[in-house]
Amino acid sequence: MAAPGAGTDSFAFFLITDWCRELLSEPDIVTIIPPCRLPKASTEDSLFAVSLSKDNSTIGHALSFYRRPFQDSTSIPSLSTLFSLGDGLNGFPAVLHGGIVAAILDETMGILLQQNADLVHMRAVALGKKDGEWPEPIPQYTVELNIKYKRPVKTPGLIMSTAELVKTDGRKMWLKSTIYQKDGPGEGELKVCAVAEGVFVEPRAGKL
Repeated sequence: MAAPGAGTDSFAFFLITDWCRELLSEPDIVTIIPPCRLPKASTEDSLFAVSLSKDNSTIGHALSFYRRPFQDSTSIPSLSTLFSLGDGLNGFPAVLHGGIVAAILDETMGILLQQNADLVHMRAVALGKKDGEWPEPIPQYTVELNIKYKRPVKTPGLIMSTAELVKTDGRKMWLKSTIYQKDGPGEGELKVCAVAEGVFVEPRAGKL
């Protein structure tokens, strides 16, 4: 069975909320269903594609968006993902478990890395240097994740998790991710709930 957030219904879902609709309606915004929400035969991404998407008590919907890069750009510097949270992942009453907060921060960084890998591949295909609709999987593993918890993430509710690429050096990539949430359903500000700094490494061929 497809995940609740694995189709266009997630786009429609977030359009209902004013602050989400404003973000998604900005010029040159590209929206995608996060690849981690699509179930795979290999069991890759099963945490977000299966375990955390069974119903609206967990993560019922997820939608990523970013600003369309310039035609000659080789990467997307930042990307955001909207998540709808139920109360089935709580650590305290009406508060999301800190371990799930960490998983969301880490996954948002991974979504940005995957989208950039897709972009590089498609540019190469357009230039006739590669074939195939999708790039070959390139494993990029988290080797360090430092998190500062600023405010509790309230449930049920909506959050926005952003990821930005800070720098790269060979096979290593440094990223930053931030979770934001509104104080309430009204027009309050988006407040920072948690911030993470992560280091990812692409292992050498044949080594894991």
